Amino acid sequence: MSSRYMKDKQKVTLYIPQDLHHKLKIRAALDSEPMSAIAERAIRFYLTHPEAVDNLESSYGRSHQVHVCPECHTSLVIRDGELESVG
Repeated sequence: MSSRYMKDKQKVTLYIPQDLHHKLKIRAALDSEPMSAIAERAIRFYLTHPEAVDNLESSYGRSHQVHVCPECHTSLVIRDGELESVG
C-alpha cells in the first residue's frame, strides 16, 4: 500500500464473516484497489446515508432505489441485499 494512501490513517481491527472477507478480497483484486479503500468508502457511505442500509429489509419486493455516493465513481443500487454499481 502506498505511503500516500496511508498518510493520516488509523489502523483498526474489524472482525467480518469469512464469506464477506472473500468477496472483499476478490473485489479489491478485480478493481486493483486496496481492501482498506473499499472498506473506507463503504463505511463513509453508511455513516453519511444510514437510512439506505437501515431500510434494506423493508425494501425487499420494491423496485430498486438508486443511491448516489459522492465519493464513488458511479451511482449504486441495492440488489439482492448487496450494493452494486449502476451502469
